[in-house]
Amino acid sequence: MSGLNASQQRYVMAVLAEINKHLDSIESVMEVERLSAEGKKTGFSADEYFTLREFLAETRADIGKLISQLALVHPETGVSARWSLHTHLEFADVEFQELSASKLRGYGPLDEHACAELQQSVDGLRRRLRGLLREF
Repeated sequence: MSGLNASQQRYVMAVLAEINKHLDSIESVMEVERLSAEGKKTGFSADEYFTLREFLAETRADIGKLISQLALVHPETGVSARWSLHTHLEFADVEFQELSASKLRGYGPLDEHACAELQQSVDGLRRRLRGLLREF
């Protein structure tokens, strides 16, 4: 059993979960770079990719060992997976709303044709997302 009390255990697990999100983001950046750079010079050398992959694997393994050593358990969130999914879908819809003409004008003159194309695409994405929201 861990020498940490329940509150300390929850805090350590929360911090480790945030670290894992950063590791996931690093992995995503690497994957996007790899896919976008097919046949082109990439932002990372082969050695750098290897170093990053090794770091990610070792760090995740060490975090797993730490969790075992401290006998930490994943806390019950009290939120169902369905509700969590619904919440993320709602936030995604809010983010799509940020892609409006009024927001884009804040970054400079706006090509109305490009804006109309963007709006049409965003409207389609939001329709699909709202359809899924009705199911969850």
